[in-house]
Amino acid sequence: MKNVSGFSLIEVLAAMTIVMTLSFIGIPSYKNYMLKGKVMEALTVAEPIKLLVANELMHGSSQATLNNTALHLAPWERPAHSVITDIQIVAGVIQISLDVANFGVAEANAASTLSLHFTPHISVNDLLNWNCSAHTSLVDADKFLPKVCPIATRANTD
Repeated sequence: MKNVSGFSLIEVLAAMTIVMTLSFIGIPSYKNYMLKGKVMEALTVAEPIKLLVANELMHGSSQATLNNTALHLAPWERPAHSVITDIQIVAGVIQISLDVANFGVAEANAASTLSLHFTPHISVNDLLNWNCSAHTSLVDADKFLPKVCPIATRANTD
């Protein structure tokens, strides 16, 4: 009898089962990780704008008068790989709109929306705090939004 080396069918099927199981777990986790990274881009872009708004508030400007024009902000020019479509300041509230159609979320379509709103609040001790809230039409947005930015409104796109 010849000495045959190689893998049996059972061994190959067992290896394929293990690889498939790991991919079923790993791929969704990786997608959520990538989505969180895209949302973090918006949080990062908001920081210098928050400083600009805070500076104006601390120098006596009224929050109601703070907008893109009053802060001398040029219109947002979207970089090639950015998910941020627009940045608006309305009454001191920074509104960052994200392109969810290209997010890679299965439920996203052209009517899907996601925007992050950063609202300044001056406390009794004259400390400036920022509240973040998300406004979206995505059902599973909780999976990739940071905990500091909970969903405030969920719009219906039907």
